[in-house]
This record gives sequence, C-alpha cells and structure tokens, in this order.
Amino acid sequence: MTQPPLTPDVPITDRESAANFAERLHGLMIALTQHLRRETKALRDGSFSKDATDQDTKNELMFAYRAALGHLQTHKDIISRYVPVKLDELRRLNEEFQTELQKNLATVSTAKAVSEHLLTRLSDKVSAGRQPKTYGASGTITSGGQAAAISIDRAL
Repeated sequence: MTQPPLTPDVPITDRESAANFAERLHGLMIALTQHLRRETKALRDGSFSKDATDQDTKNELMFAYRAALGHLQTHKDIISRYVPVKLDELRRLNEEFQTELQKNLATVSTAKAVSEHLLTRLSDKVSAGRQPKTYGASGTITSGGQAAAISIDRAL
C-alpha cells in the first residue's frame, strides 16, 4: 500500500478530509481483499509460502480495517454528505470483502480439519506400531497401555 496509513483519530470535517479518508479506506479494503484471495488460493493449492500466508501483514491490515470502520461509523454523516458516491463504492467493496472472508474462513476450516485428521491417523499408526504383539498367559494379545507418540493441540 503506497498511501499513508489511516489515522482514525483525525476528525473528518470537510469534503477534502472525507474524500481523503474514503480513498485511503478504499485502498486498505482492496489490499485486505487481495491478501485474503492470495491466502485462500495458497491454502487450496497446498503451498504455504511466507508471502501467501503472511499472518503479520494480515493482522496489520485487519486491525487497520477495524479501526477505520469505527472511524467511518463515527463520521458517516459527514462522509455521506461530501462523498456519497465513494461511500457507495466502499459498501460494494465491503460486500466483496465479506464474500472473500467467508471463502477464506471455509478454506482455513477445511485445511484445519484435514490436517487434524491426518495427524490423528498418523498418531494412531505410530501408537499401534509401538504396542507389543505378544500373547499373554490367557492366550490373548496383551495391551502395553503406552501413550500415543503424537499429541494434537486443538486450541487453534
């Protein structure tokens, strides 16, 4: 993004400041939507490069977006009075962003479920391989009762 960062603490009082804020929010929304598209595509393709799934950039864009939405809400009357066409464009971009966000969330959820399933199966296989395959005194296979070799953190 080549524009200066949004500064939500600066009040919007005239046409110029309203147009400037709307233009910078427009750029931010495009950058965020494009980042989500790249991340979604990378996850679907199975390529987890640093550029495509850069969480730091995504977090910075999301925090800036949330702050800008709060600022927009505070000054919506002034912005709608001075730059109504730009506000309509921002609404359209927001719908596009919401659609892309839903795709991204579904893709991330699917990738998480697949990864968890693979790790669970791997853990089961490793565990099964570590258990003794001997018969006890009663003629049945004894269970060693060893813990699984892999644990899964479902906190994410």
